Amino acid sequence: MYFLKEVAELNPYNTENFLWVDSGVTHWGLNPFSRGGVEINNFFNKKHYYPHNKKNMYTPLIGKGLDNLIDKHKFVGIKHGNLWYNQRHVKTLQQFLQKEYKLSESESNFSKQLVGGVIGIHPSEFKSFFEFYEKALIELCNTKPPNTDFFTEEIILSAYYKIRNWFTLDFQEWNHDVKGDPSFVDFGDEDRSHIKCFYKVWDEFKEYA
Repeated sequence: MYFLKEVAELNPYNTENFLWVDSGVTHWGLNPFSRGGVEINNFFNKKHYYPHNKKNMYTPLIGKGLDNLIDKHKFVGIKHGNLWYNQRHVKTLQQFLQKEYKLSESESNFSKQLVGGVIGIHPSEFKSFFEFYEKALIELCNTKPPNTDFFTEEIILSAYYKIRNWFTLDFQEWNHDVKGDPSFVDFGDEDRSHIKCFYKVWDEFKEYA
């Protein structure tokens, strides 16, 4: 988020909206190779990419959709159905939400994880976000063993969602479901038709173009 803020202040391309996308978010462990997924930093055959490959889901419509969403909502992201962080840290931030923002115990409860891989933002959001972020960061840094653990800013994003509730696309599973593609995970006879995989958010973003 600090990188985003710095780029927004420099604004080298004179744009209104800004977007963070992880460099590894198109990895074929998450995204089917047949739909455009690649081994990280190791696939340079241009015929694999759009517009040469019409089956590649990564098209300019994703950018247009994200831009439109940021115009409308100012803060845009993706959310995973499972919060994997240390529960002591979760509890620390829940208590922080209750104390600083007067949320009830039920209101401060969060069980879904905001993912840092795709974050779109308008600069008008930075002030409020960083006021929250830096206070929450101090709370987490003040935890001591054995009640502490490694954490990233995603847990703070997840807590901030309780008071900001920005636009998100949700998914339930990181791995893709295309049999025969690299990194396919076979769950046997389990019915997973109701499970939404991460890679499907790309086509959803296009719907807002």
